[in-house]
Amino acid sequence: MGAIANSEKRILDRIDSKTNTLNDKIDTLREDMVKQETRLKDVESGLNEYSDRTVELESDVGQLKLEVARLTSKLDDLEGRQRRCNARIVGVKEGFESTGKPADVIATMLKDVLNLGFTPLLDRAHRLREIRRPDGDPPPE
Repeated sequence: MGAIANSEKRILDRIDSKTNTLNDKIDTLREDMVKQETRLKDVESGLNEYSDRTVELESDVGQLKLEVARLTSKLDDLEGRQRRCNARIVGVKEGFESTGKPADVIATMLKDVLNLGFTPLLDRAHRLREIRRPDGDPPPE
């Protein structure tokens, strides 16, 4: 009986030592799992934050695209209106404006040529920068 009890004790001691080794390894795995779970939660919260920021940025970009389109349209309109207020007068001899300020001379000329009862108000008048042509040569178109 003593030999059986002795064998049983040895077997139980070996099972206990193996179980303790396995329990230690399981505890280590548990700690690693907890660390991984914590890291995974951090990554998930970071991804959620970046996802929210991406949605915000996409919304902002959409609004900015609309604003750029609106401003481009407005700029085209303003440029078109500016061009409509300009007049190009062809056939005025060079040196014609030497008697005064070009805007005043052209305004007086327009009044006389168009038989206006008033002198038009001109913001500015100027010649295009060109090489001086001999008298009688037509201006380029």
